[in-house]
Amino acid sequence: MDGLTTNGVLVMHPRNGFTEDSKPGVWREISVCGNVFSLRETRSAQQRGKMVRVETSVLCSMFKMSTATSDTIWA
Repeated sequence: MDGLTTNGVLVMHPRNGFTEDSKPGVWREISVCGNVFSLRETRSAQQRGKMVRVETSVLCSMFKMSTATSDTIWA
């Protein structure tokens, strides 16, 4: 059984990944079981958005780190 929480869990993955050319992506809502949905009409709506099967709920953390030799490392 799957469902959405009262206030929802929202995730946005940037377009072009985590690069200097990144642009904001589309906000999605993640269900209790980790399925991805388009946003509901309102935060309290009982009807969930449409399931988005081509996106993942996996979170990733990327940050830019410069070293003493001015190399750029994406971690």
